[in-house]
Amino acid sequence: GLDAHRQAIWLFALKKSAEAPWFGHGIDASNKIEGANTKIPAFNQELIPSHPHNWLIEVLVDTGRFGFSALILAFAVLYWGIFQTATPPHQAPKRPSSRDIMLALCALYGAYLTSSLLNFSFWASWWELNFIILWAIIAAERRRV
Repeated sequence: GLDAHRQAIWLFALKKSAEAPWFGHGIDASNKIEGANTKIPAFNQELIPSHPHNWLIEVLVDTGRFGFSALILAFAVLYWGIFQTATPPHQAPKRPSSRDIMLALCALYGAYLTSSLLNFSFWASWWELNFIILWAIIAAERRRV
């Protein structure tokens, strides 16, 4: 299973999300909510050291059900759009096909969201910029196909 510290972080964050269920506590505010800096005696660490270490929980705590639902819908539309624009590969392409590029974007998207499930703050600008820059690099190749 997952480490006990993350479980304590997630449990605390989920309990706090119930205090502001519709619109949350504010973007990137999860580590500033009441009790977040309380140290867990067994770990000598705060309940939420800097972020909840799970983008699903972080977005739910910060933006509530409304923001969480809107983000999930936006991600679903983005993923659907990627698959809709993918075309079958050519017989023997010299360069990546449009389909290959779309699959690479899906892989990047999946890696980004999967990594954020355990490690990074969803709102960290460096994390968002890495995703956007890598997306742009891959997507730029599509114009050459």
